[in-house]
Amino acid sequence: MSEVCGSSADIHLAMTEFRDCLLDTGLIHLPVQGERFSWHNCSEGDRSLWKRLDRLLVNDAWLSQWPNSHYHCLNARTSDHSPLVIRGDTATHTVSMFRFDNYLTMSSDFFFFDNGKFH
Repeated sequence: MSEVCGSSADIHLAMTEFRDCLLDTGLIHLPVQGERFSWHNCSEGDRSLWKRLDRLLVNDAWLSQWPNSHYHCLNARTSDHSPLVIRGDTATHTVSMFRFDNYLTMSSDFFFFDNGKFH
């Protein structure tokens, strides 16, 4: 019995389909900060292998609500995969007050709009 199932062509087809899915849905990778590798083969020395297998996907609505969001990989404890934690602040929408200085009306270049007409 073989220890391998599938072929590299199957993997490439799956990767292409996944990329197409991301494009069709508008999902993008959330940025990672700190340690990028989320998987470890639990070996030491020359056999130690780290990979960035796990990622977080978000859409435009997410980024509008949390534009500064990113994620961190925590230390793995019970699995060979590291837990991912999302961090970031919500968008800060500030309301600015409209100010008008009356002295501007004294300039000969000033004109105003009243009842649909410029004066």
